[in-house]
Amino acid sequence: MTTTGTSYFKDLYAAFRYYAQYGYDDRDVMSKIKECEIHIGRPKINPGETFSLIDNNTRYAITSKGD
Repeated sequence: MTTTGTSYFKDLYAAFRYYAQYGYDDRDVMSKIKECEIHIGRPKINPGETFSLIDNNTRYAITSKGD
């Protein structure tokens, strides 16, 4: 199995919390959303994949079965 973190966040507040720990403010996060660097909401997954929340329940990861 392989788990990969994504650029998808549970909600806007979660993105603010996640990036605040790296010194970004809310305007920086809004800019990342506008530039499509990050996304709000659940990611699309393919059959056989699952998603979960990581990083203190802020962003999504996708787990897929490996070869």
